[in-house]
Amino acid sequence: MANPSDELIELARTSLAAQEQALSEPYTEEGWAPRRAAAEAFQAAVTAEAEATGQGRCPLEMAAKKAALHLEPAPRTDARPPHPGAVPGGAVS
Repeated sequence: MANPSDELIELARTSLAAQEQALSEPYTEEGWAPRRAAAEAFQAAVTAEAEATGQGRCPLEMAAKKAALHLEPAPRTDARPPHPGAVPGGAVS
């Protein structure tokens, strides 16, 4: 699996945020300019990092976007209370 740098993940986040902003308004060249600039910077960084580290460009890009979107499931913090009939050790009364 590809291992993107923190800098590459941050560029992916910037690009995705610029895309969200651009999509939230009616289309204009000026409105999309920041999105295009952010996407170009991200793509250039993906290429440079792939060449520098020997990782595949496509897997590196996908890993950076996945990390930027936080697609890994977060650990659950809302643990369910035990069943009323359950006893410690797993035995059921």
